[in-house]
Amino acid sequence: MNKSAIYLCLSIFLFSACKKNIYTFDQTLENLEVNETDFEYLSAKVKIEYQDDIRDLRTSSNLLMKKDSIIWFTAIKGPVEVSRGIFTQDSVVILDKIKKTYSIYNYEELSQKIDFELDFSLIQSAVIGNLIFPYEKENVQTTEEYFNYKKREGRFVFDNYIGRESMKIEKVVVQDMETQHTLQVDYKNFQLVEEQVLPYEVFSTFNYFSKNTSTNKKTIVNITFNKVSIEKKPLRFSFRIPKKYERKQ
Repeated sequence: MNKSAIYLCLSIFLFSACKKNIYTFDQTLENLEVNETDFEYLSAKVKIEYQDDIRDLRTSSNLLMKKDSIIWFTAIKGPVEVSRGIFTQDSVVILDKIKKTYSIYNYEELSQKIDFELDFSLIQSAVIGNLIFPYEKENVQTTEEYFNYKKREGRFVFDNYIGRESMKIEKVVVQDMETQHTLQVDYKNFQLVEEQVLPYEVFSTFNYFSKNTSTNKKTIVNITFNKVSIEKKPLRFSFRIPKKYERKQ
C-alpha cells in the first residue's frame, strides 16, 4: 500500500466539536478546565475530501470506536465499500476491497512509512478533539481568542490552541523537530452530542519532505461529520481477512 493510500485511510479517523456558547465557561487561567469528550462507545458517519499532488478524492465513511481499545472504519465510494480498517492498541489492519489485498502494521512500522510518529492514544485524541497530553497551567499562555499550551515530547512539539469560548481544542500544530514535517488540524462547528461537545468539521494539512522525489509535499484532508452518536450499548466491530486476500507491505 503506497503512502498516499495510507494517508487516506488514516484521515478517515485520524482528524476529527459544538457551536460556540453552548456552555458558559469561566475563562480565567486560574480556573482553566478543558472540556474533554468522554464516552465508552461512539459511532459516526463522515464525508472526507482528500487531496495531494496525485489524488483528489471524495468518499464517505462509517466510524466505530471503543474508548482506549478499538477504532474501526469503512470507506465507501458510491454504493461500494472500497476499504475497511481496524486500529487496536498494538496494530493496524487495512483491507483494500477493490484489489483484494490487506496490510498489517504495528505503530513503529506505520510511523516509518509516513515519517511521522503515531500511536493509538494520539489517534484517539485527534479523532475526538481531546488534548493529546494533559496541560500544565504554568505553561499556558493567554491570547484574546485562545489559551495556548505548548509541549515537547521526544522529537515532537505539540502546540495546542484551546478556544476561550468553547473550552475545546480548536487547533493543534505538531512539528517533528528532526524532519521539520508539520501537521496542523483545525476543529470547527462544535455541536452537543449526549452532553458531550464534539467537532463536526475538521481541516488538516500535513506538510512533509518526500525522500522519493526530493521535494516538499502537502496532503490536505477535510472531514465533515454528518452524524455522531455516543452509544450506551456495546458495539460490534465486524472485521476479518478473507482467505483469498493477498498481504501487501
